[in-house]
Amino acid sequence: MALYLTSSPTGAYRGEKSTFEGLDPSNGLLEELYKDWKKNSRCLLICADPKAYEQNDQMGEFLEDRLLKSDLDICSFAVCDYRNVESVMHNLSEYDFIILGGGHVPTQNQFFEFIHLRHLLHQFKGSLMGISAGSMNCAEEVYAQPEL
Repeated sequence: MALYLTSSPTGAYRGEKSTFEGLDPSNGLLEELYKDWKKNSRCLLICADPKAYEQNDQMGEFLEDRLLKSDLDICSFAVCDYRNVESVMHNLSEYDFIILGGGHVPTQNQFFEFIHLRHLLHQFKGSLMGISAGSMNCAEEVYAQPEL
């Protein structure tokens, strides 16, 4: 499995405006993704807050748009939260590219434990990208500064 750990692959963070379409090409991430990307990829965003349905849908649309604008070939893009967790987790091996979304690290960690994501990923053959909290939750131990 190819693993990409990022803070913000789109370059934009908290209201800052990007100077490019798609993913941020400045650090070589896009070049590496091109090497591993499968034609007609089936993508899955596993959200940080499984109850934030509207926000999750918006993030899914945003990331799908950014991947397409980066000339990454996609045949489907799904969002995983509490609305569809059972069906998605039973079919995880059907996806080629999984994104672990950004958000609140402890909330996402609880969701990952609830769906037994670590166990499910043992059989996953595609590529995985963590964004912010998603990257931190890939580690065994994380030292994060308190938000407040």
